[in-house]
Amino acid sequence: MSDNDAPFRSVRGPIIDRVPFQRPGQPEVIKRIQFPDGPGDRRLYLEVSALEKLLEYARSSITNRAVIHGVVVEVEQIRTKDGHVYEVWAFVGHPAPEGSSLEDVMKGKPV
Repeated sequence: MSDNDAPFRSVRGPIIDRVPFQRPGQPEVIKRIQFPDGPGDRRLYLEVSALEKLLEYARSSITNRAVIHGVVVEVEQIRTKDGHVYEVWAFVGHPAPEGSSLEDVMKGKPV
């Protein structure tokens, strides 16, 4: 790690806020599933273009957040030539501004 990465070593908790925007009358969260629950080398690569698109959606939302409708988590386990094993995680779905519906996104309505 470089000296520029040092502040991130002490970060506790998620970098991405997983709590949905809460308004009175919204459904209650009754269960949270976390996997895997053990240590391991796991990576999520995000391209600049994907980050920019998510930022565009977040900025256009009154909550300043994007949502990925119909999200599927894909995990590839990779073994390097020297035997190191790691996982690469990907989130596949339909990104949109928070507050939009999956139905609107699938029908191609402007978001």
